Amino acid sequence: MALSITYDHVTTSTGSNTTFNFGSENFGTASADRYIIVAITARKNGAGARSLTTASCSIGGIGVTRPVELMNGADNSGYTGFILANVPTGTSGTITLVFSGSMFRVSIGVYFATGMNGTPTDSDSTTTDNTALNLSYVDGGIVIGCATSIANAAAAAWTNLTEKYDASMSGDTTYSGAQSSAQSGAGTLACTCDFTTATTPSFAYVSFEPAAAGGAVQQKLMTMGVGS
Repeated sequence: MALSITYDHVTTSTGSNTTFNFGSENFGTASADRYIIVAITARKNGAGARSLTTASCSIGGIGVTRPVELMNGADNSGYTGFILANVPTGTSGTITLVFSGSMFRVSIGVYFATGMNGTPTDSDSTTTDNTALNLSYVDGGIVIGCATSIANAAAAAWTNLTEKYDASMSGDTTYSGAQSSAQSGAGTLACTCDFTTATTPSFAYVSFEPAAAGGAVQQKLMTMGVGS
């Protein structure tokens, strides 16, 4: 079965908190192999390190995995990350994010996936604008990216990914998400996001492979020096 990843919508919250509950989010058509992938951007409230408390996060009441996250080290700076879960039943539900410290200006980009291996092929992140990161993929694989800049209307330009959303909130935070087409063969995709104004930004990427690929393909890639 071919891997299908479809962007559905983005939801935002301007409030300041450690826990964010996004209720009645659309989950699409129920399926035994359906995964919900959530691209997260946020702004740190103040100083100090921040991360998702993964054990307390959920999608439709189901625990998540977090393949990648990155917090820019500056005060009041940008955060990006991804979570996902196999959610086989229901057409809507609550997405709960719990951070280790206060955050605000949170966005969630919601994707539906079927025919997918729940273990990502690769992931990477950076706090440097307009920097290409090489994401490993296998035949039929797809790459997703998300980015944020703590600046108003800082439009994002993506390379090798098709933009799915790009907007600002509260006059000081821009968030964006993008997705590749299905890739042929095996290799790496150079992914870049360039903001018109990049202020304490953050960028995160993750690649996924078809369920049929499994661990054997990942092991082959690693022996070739591709992937992590």
